[in-house]
Amino acid sequence: MMRRIISSLAGIGVFLLICFGGHWFWPVGVTMFTLLCAREWIAVYQNCNGPAGRILNPLLTVAGACYPLALAVALGEAGRPQYPDALLAAAPIALFLLLLARYARGGPALGGLRGKNGAIAFIYIGIPLSSLILLHKLGKPGEGPWLTLGVLACVWAADTTAFLIGRKWGKNHFAPRLSPGKTTEGLIAGILGALAAGLLFGVLIGSPLAGMAAGAIAGGMAPLGDLWESALKREQNCKDFGTLMPGHGGMMDRLDSLIFVAPLATLALMALLAH
Repeated sequence: MMRRIISSLAGIGVFLLICFGGHWFWPVGVTMFTLLCAREWIAVYQNCNGPAGRILNPLLTVAGACYPLALAVALGEAGRPQYPDALLAAAPIALFLLLLARYARGGPALGGLRGKNGAIAFIYIGIPLSSLILLHKLGKPGEGPWLTLGVLACVWAADTTAFLIGRKWGKNHFAPRLSPGKTTEGLIAGILGALAAGLLFGVLIGSPLAGMAAGAIAGGMAPLGDLWESALKREQNCKDFGTLMPGHGGMMDRLDSLIFVAPLATLALMALLAH
């Protein structure tokens, strides 16, 4: 537990540094995160590559991880988020929800698609997380980093309360095939924790509705993001994607919830905070 706490505090410190460090700190930092995810993905799926895939799949994985930086360059320092970019970031979530539903019914997570893991990584890692670039540019000048922090806080609250309450009082397992450790008590606690963080976030930015929307999205989608990555890991027979953060696993293990939450929260905040 102590290793987990220390890793969390270190991660939050790095996040705050790049989030509030200046214009290019954020896109470069986000791209560093996605490239670390790409590295872990390539290592986990290397045994699924055929002769051609040994080169193509890693290239596609890295190319997708670079998309957030490419989007930031295209927008420029003064560029404003556009709905087509936000919709593109959110679109892959529908596919992964369908694949998660298939897995829940007894089917494979990726199955035959594992041979095309580079294409999957392209739309699973960099595209959804490019929404963080858009989120950081939302609102009036200077508001974007605070909006980003608010959404991240909702995700952290969902993950932390679900983990703590589930570990202490969880008894009823709601998805034993997907993730045997997940309990109904933890799920409810995570939703309530995200909503509480969202309400506080909304009050601080002067829009309780926007804050509650971010909290509701985090509470509902964070567990699904976590379950989807659990399905991938069970199919590949690995406990974690990496060991970068002691007590947490790799970067993929830390960002799985955010991959599902950030695109939808960005869309919601774009609509509710339109000026």
